[in-house]
Amino acid sequence: MIEGAISWFNQANPFHGFIAGTGLLVYLIGCLAQYALNARQVGERISLSGLGRFLFPWDKLLTHSTRIDLFFYVVNRLSNHLLLITNVVLAVWLSHVLATWPGGEATVRPDLVALVLAYMLAFLPRDLAHYAIHRLHHEAPFLWELHKVHHASTYLTPLTTLRTHPIEDQIFAVGEGLAMGVALGLLRRHYAFGDGDMLIIIPTAYKVAQALVLVPLQHSQVRLHFGPLDRVFYSPSLHQVHHSSETHHWNKNFGECLSLWDSLFGSYRSLGSDEVTPGLTGDEHLAYRTLVACYFRPLARQARMLRGERPVGPIASKSAFP
Repeated sequence: MIEGAISWFNQANPFHGFIAGTGLLVYLIGCLAQYALNARQVGERISLSGLGRFLFPWDKLLTHSTRIDLFFYVVNRLSNHLLLITNVVLAVWLSHVLATWPGGEATVRPDLVALVLAYMLAFLPRDLAHYAIHRLHHEAPFLWELHKVHHASTYLTPLTTLRTHPIEDQIFAVGEGLAMGVALGLLRRHYAFGDGDMLIIIPTAYKVAQALVLVPLQHSQVRLHFGPLDRVFYSPSLHQVHHSSETHHWNKNFGECLSLWDSLFGSYRSLGSDEVTPGLTGDEHLAYRTLVACYFRPLARQARMLRGERPVGPIASKSAFP
């Protein structure tokens, strides 16, 4: 099944390459629009040189923070298959187990309604699981030590997306895989979906959703919101609030594709006219200026917690739940 998952994901999934290619296009179009808006607001003439300065602010891109982002991006892009194996194969395996549990041999051939349900159940439980796991990484000091690596970035670019600790990646992959597996397993007890069907539906559903809500712009300087729809759909500006180091922005906007969960559970906050300064509080981001610190500092601090020591430094779990 593992080899099948990789094969389907890389070759048989018709949306995979298209969605991956459109991410960069979405980012470039968003940056162009944001630059034009900024220039208009200050009365500056639009020019290629001005666009170049907006796209490549070297004073930001040549910092320790962005170099760390770049390293994580390259390494995590190369290791994506490991997350695929954990996430997709776990979901397919669990759904298969539930579907073939005694009394659950489905014989109903899937129709259009069943296909729509399958895509919904591959997306909604995963997005809710992402919200819950992400919130827990801010709530629990033990997990927050891992998540600090991501929040230590002081300038948001698409590279920041993959600035994540490998243990945190696996926690998300397992949690989301379990959520999808249970939901799709219950569906497969009625409709006779095969494992091959699931290997296409599961990755496609979330990639399409990410493209529709412009996830490539979440880690960027593009201040885009969806107006009243921000309460349901997770716009890029909501995630930029989430990355803010200002205390009044702490513990807000934990979703990925839907902000509905934030609206329901009291963690929603719009950007409004606020300025956003990404990073940790004070100078704590300076503790993550090296790769060794990013990989091993969280583990060392977790080890001290297991020995009974109290967490050191500001903990983002304050007042996360109303």
